[in-house]
Amino acid sequence: MKRTTTRKIAMMCLYNYSVSKSLDIDAVIGMFEEDYEYDKDYLNKLIECVLNKLSDIDYEIAKCLDNYSIDRLNLVDLNLVRMAIAEVKYLGCPIEVAINESLEIAKEYSETNDTKTSKFNNSLLDKIFIDLGLKNGK
Repeated sequence: MKRTTTRKIAMMCLYNYSVSKSLDIDAVIGMFEEDYEYDKDYLNKLIECVLNKLSDIDYEIAKCLDNYSIDRLNLVDLNLVRMAIAEVKYLGCPIEVAINESLEIAKEYSETNDTKTSKFNNSLLDKIFIDLGLKNGK
């Protein structure tokens, strides 16, 4: 649960960054109740990784989108996909964990239909990880 909360905070921080180009981690953390536990080191590492590798991550996303452009993606979903890629490619997170966490958080925070969003994000992440050679195709 601690890592899930950490990922939720990271997604919100990255969402805010996408909108405002500013990063205020403390303000986002303040939105959570005090009894929520999160991993501060992992939060900082994940956000830093996504922001430092943003152009590479966005390139991977863009080249795996069919008949769609990256700027059309919902910002919540875009940042969850970015985080999943960063976690797997750079932080050593297992693919299944990153995908599952991304899908579960999207169900809670995405503005679009749960089922369609989950299928789209799952398919996109599968395609990206296969393209990166990190996952076998079916």
